[in-house]
This record gives sequence, C-alpha cells and structure tokens, in this order.
Amino acid sequence: MPGQSDAYDVTPKGDVLYNANNRDLKEISASGQSKTIWNCTVSNCYSNTVSYDPKSDTVLMSFPYINRVVRIARGSGQVTATWGDNGNWSFQPSGDGLVFNHWAHISDDGTFMVSTHDKRNQRSHRFSEYEIDEGSKTLKRIWSYESTRDFAQERGLVNKVPGGTYIGNYGWAGVIVEVTSDNKVAWRLKNGKMIGNNILLDDLYAINRGPK
Repeated sequence: MPGQSDAYDVTPKGDVLYNANNRDLKEISASGQSKTIWNCTVSNCYSNTVSYDPKSDTVLMSFPYINRVVRIARGSGQVTATWGDNGNWSFQPSGDGLVFNHWAHISDDGTFMVSTHDKRNQRSHRFSEYEIDEGSKTLKRIWSYESTRDFAQERGLVNKVPGGTYIGNYGWAGVIVEVTSDNKVAWRLKNGKMIGNNILLDDLYAINRGPK
C-alpha cells in the first residue's frame, strides 16, 4: 500500500486499513479506492498496531513511544477513546496503565486486550484483558499474566482462545505460552527466534524441532 508503515488489518469485506508514513490511518477498499480516515496529531505517530473491530466498526491504533492507544470510528474518523498516558479514560485498578504497548485489540467478547510492560516495574511484562465500561470511561482489568522470566521488548501479543485460555507471544524473546484464566502455564515453547503478528512462519514444525 502507498506509504505503508508497520501495521495493517483487513475487514471482513476485504478493505485494508493501515498506518501510512508512520502517521495517518488510511483505508483502501476492496475495489481499490483510497481515503484517509484519521490524521495523527500526537507527538509521535509511529503505530505498531492497526486493529479493526467489526462489531463496533472502530479501529485501534497503538502508539508505543507515548504509551497510548486510540480508538477511532471508521465511518467518521473521530477518536472515541484515548487509553494510556494523557488519555481521557481511567484504569481500574488505578495503578494500571500502558508502557510500550503492543497488539492492542478488541477480543470477540468485546474486551480490550493488550501486551504491555508493567507500569510499576518496567522490567516486568504483562498481558492484560480489560472490560470496557463506556459509562464511566474506565478500563476494568479482569485478567492479567505478569512475568519477569519472559519479556517482550517488541512484538508481544496476547489472544483469547476457545475454552477460556490465552496464548501469549513474547516477540524478540521467541517464547510462546498458553496461560489459563487462573494464571497457570499450560505449556511454554522457546525457540529463540523473533515471533510476531507480522513475522512469516513458513514451517511450524521447525519451531518445535529443537537444535540439531
């Protein structure tokens, strides 16, 4: 896509949403028409995530260098929420926040999912899930998994999977874990290679093959 930076997403109808020139949110329709949805005016417009939620028709963009996530209405281009530093929402518990956030997205259950460094201890990493309370403009943490053993300097992500567990990826650390809702590690795989949502894994068997 013209001017494409690191992140993009695709709608169910095949429209591509992406951040252009490390600044703006653009859309190219399935028929090839291009438009700018939102012009970025924050202090550092580099975004490591563009994530589309079809239920609300909104887009999340994650700005790691300013510890912030914005939610943008796809139709109007208006920012409907700002989460993190200098945001217009609060966190519960109050000590929560975002530090070098990545893979911010809305789950199928309508919750906010994010991979972030721990605000209290930035050498600790946390995968978190929040209930989105529109009335009080509060993100209420309902699950998190914190680790000092594994640390995602970049490209961390977490997803919910059927059955109520979570799959977490630690990016540069080359570690993937499955964690239960009560924070028990079902399994942990380490292959030492960077893994992320935009890293091609052309041979899944090679990940689990181990050293020769």
